[in-house]
Amino acid sequence: MTHGLTVVTPGLVRPGEVMTVAIEWADLAPGETIEVQLAWTTGNCHPVETSVADTRSVPAGGGSGRTALTFVSPAGPLSFIGAMATLGWRVRVAASGGATAVAPFALSLTDGPIRLRPAGERPR
Repeated sequence: MTHGLTVVTPGLVRPGEVMTVAIEWADLAPGETIEVQLAWTTGNCHPVETSVADTRSVPAGGGSGRTALTFVSPAGPLSFIGAMATLGWRVRVAASGGATAVAPFALSLTDGPIRLRPAGERPR
């Protein structure tokens, strides 16, 4: 990483599970803080909805660094993929100086997002 932010999530978590989010930054100005948001957002529909489930602040102190934060994943809503709408979770990391990074993850009781229609099936 040459400058900015990176964020890594587990990719798949179950409701109520403890998840670790790894954050790394470089070339941030002294005194910058990093805000970490756990949020869901809808897609393929109008209006798009977003809801922040948890927010944390990390004092970056400038320069480079890394940290790991733990969150207890929310009870829902569960991630889903459909022809008319989707709902996905993400961790958004933003430095007060403007750098951002986003990493998606699925909140699911199974091995991935709920599919509202089997893969490949077309609407009738």
